[in-house]
Amino acid sequence: MSRHTRGRGHRSPHYHEPRPYHWSPRERQIFAQWICERQMDNETQLIRLQQQQSRVVVQILDAERDETPHGSQNPPLLRSRRARNLLRRWDELDRQIRCARHIESLLAPIFFLAATNDEEFVSNDPMTLFFWGQCQKNYPNIAGINLDVPHKEVNNR
Repeated sequence: MSRHTRGRGHRSPHYHEPRPYHWSPRERQIFAQWICERQMDNETQLIRLQQQQSRVVVQILDAERDETPHGSQNPPLLRSRRARNLLRRWDELDRQIRCARHIESLLAPIFFLAATNDEEFVSNDPMTLFFWGQCQKNYPNIAGINLDVPHKEVNNR
């Protein structure tokens, strides 16, 4: 490591030109489209999880309704074993819902900035770079995708 980089740690190769200038308009369009698809997938998953969670609540209430009162001084919160197992399932669904909401909060601003040709789009932001890497897994030849013929990639050889 040279003395010139000692205090700075590792920097992105785009450190001095961080704004959207090194992204082609096509790359930004594909990235915005990919982020939009992820957002929609996440939204449908969130709706599905919330529906499952409300069904589990109904099942817990059904399981508890038929149960006889508990004899001890400190009865458990849920008397039936089936209801306790369902409560574990509810907790798992709740965790997944919170994860989906967090992903939604990460994707929304990136999508807004990528979709609008906004100067505020910081392309070397760590979150943007992470999602850009995920996007490149779906479109490995992203720089050579042909605008005129959809779903066809340009042969660069």
